[in-house]
Amino acid sequence: MLEIKGLEFGYKNKKIFFDLNFSLKSSGLFCVAGPNGAGKSTLLKLIIGYLRPQKGQILYNGKNLLWLSPASRAKIASFVPQKTNLVFDLSTCEFILSGCNPYLLPTDGYSDKDIEICHNIAQKLGIENLLQQDFCTLSAGEAQKAQIARVLIQNTPVLLLDETLAHLDLKHQLETLKLLKNLAKTKIVVLVSHNLNLALEYSNEIIFLKSGKILRQGDPSQITTEELLLGAYDCKLTLDKNQYTGKPLLLFH
Repeated sequence: MLEIKGLEFGYKNKKIFFDLNFSLKSSGLFCVAGPNGAGKSTLLKLIIGYLRPQKGQILYNGKNLLWLSPASRAKIASFVPQKTNLVFDLSTCEFILSGCNPYLLPTDGYSDKDIEICHNIAQKLGIENLLQQDFCTLSAGEAQKAQIARVLIQNTPVLLLDETLAHLDLKHQLETLKLLKNLAKTKIVVLVSHNLNLALEYSNEIIFLKSGKILRQGDPSQITTEELLLGAYDCKLTLDKNQYTGKPLLLFH
């Protein structure tokens, strides 16, 4: 279980979280939704350790992640940011293989098995032909796939993904969500997404966040109402039902 207890965090001139509390069970696809500035990306950066809270605990199976070394935390949680800005040459293969680094000693190199796994994952994501290409030259969508491959080879029980669908076309969005849904059978997968219809369709639980507070958390079919959406996004949205799956469906007019 991943637990957030009494979390407080703020930037220099802005408080983001005052007393944030919630928990995620041992597996599932959890989508974090909400308006811009709600604290969604900040939350993921706090869990992964890129930011440090002023107060509170971040627990995985009772172990406080804030007390762990970066290498130890990297064996528990992996992260796909919105974008990666690399200023040095690295092939796509080398970038993906860097997901193995938490398990290696400084003197270790990548094994033949690591390279085989890298090729298998790249093939599954349709980017095997890009492995020898410089990562910096990839398109935004290709880079997103490479980042997903990197966390797959890192093989952590917690996966954090920030707007991973943003640069993918519809086909690859659906393929990625199906992949994440399958991984979520045994892992905690937390996805920040502005594509609310896809979040409602694929998530086991959805967390509506606004102004650093949780408005509602739970099964999308049970908690999503037009009143909740109005409170979250400050605009009127019509809620319907997907005739094929029965999941909530937003209509725009």
